[in-house]
This record gives sequence, structure tokens and C-alpha cells, in this order.
Amino acid sequence: MRRFLLLGLLAAPSVASAMGLGTTGAVVGPGFGGALWNGNGLWLGPALPSLDLYPTKNLRIGINAMDTLAWLIEDSDQLYLGADVTVTALRVDSFDGLDGVIQPGGSLDIYSNFGTGLVLGGLARFGFEGGDTMRGGLYLVPGVGVSAGDGYDGAVWSGRIEFSLWFGSVGKGGSSK
Repeated sequence: MRRFLLLGLLAAPSVASAMGLGTTGAVVGPGFGGALWNGNGLWLGPALPSLDLYPTKNLRIGINAMDTLAWLIEDSDQLYLGADVTVTALRVDSFDGLDGVIQPGGSLDIYSNFGTGLVLGGLARFGFEGGDTMRGGLYLVPGVGVSAGDGYDGAVWSGRIEFSLWFGSVGKGGSSK
């Protein structure tokens, strides 16, 4: 048992060094999420930047950890858990030092503020990425989804402009080139 624990501890730094880490914030517009329903099919989602994990060059997992933490600090009965996953389907050279990307993906948000609800959405990030050790990107992110729960059942939509910064992803950025 101790051998497996020791092997796990020795392997962890190599896995962690290959994992890219960053953050994404909304420059303009809401996303999916459970923060507030405005009655028009628009979900006003995560307000704070996400924690982004990049296990590979083409996969991004955005966890809305700061929003969850903010709701917990507020010391209320409300809860918000959410995450997005996107995959780079197309990457092309565009401008000098920038890649044009199309990244389809999905979003899952669970909330409890005026009843318990769930939002499952599809989204796509269209934008530009650049940089070497520290990477950055600017994206237009439309999305459609379905909401189910105590507050509202039906179709929802979202749209936002996102700005991302990250380092250490496999293939580009950091020491894992």
C-alpha cells in the first residue's frame, strides 16, 4: 500500500507539470448558470472568473469555483456548481502570432437559489489565441440549452465575450512543449 502511495506522489509532479492552468472571465455578457433568471430565456451565469484546467492542448475544463466559493462565503442556503468543457475542433494560423480557433463544448450548472435547478447547454467558442509561455485568448461564445427545475423548465440561451489566460498546457505554453 505504501509503495502505491509513494509511486503516486512521485508521479504527481509530472502529471501536474503537463496540466495547463489558467482563468477565463466574461468581458461582456452572461453565460449559462444559476445566478439569476430574468424571465426571457436568458440565464445570467457565472459572474466571477473560472478556474481552467488544460489537460491537453485542445481540451479546456472551466470550473466555476470562484462563484461556488462566493455563494458559500455568503453563508446562505443557496448553492451554485458549474463547469464548461470545450474542445478545439479547428485551429488555423490567422494573424501574425495568433491562431484562429473554433471550440465546441458543453456546460452543466446546478443551482439552488429559488428552488433547485439544472441547466445543460451547448456552446461554441470562436476566437483567437496567441502567446508562448503564457497563452491568451479572446472569444465570442454563443450557447443554447435546456433548463429543468423548480424555477423554470424550458429552452435557454446565452452569449458572452470571454478573455482567457493560461500557462503550462501540453503542446503550447510552459515547459511541456
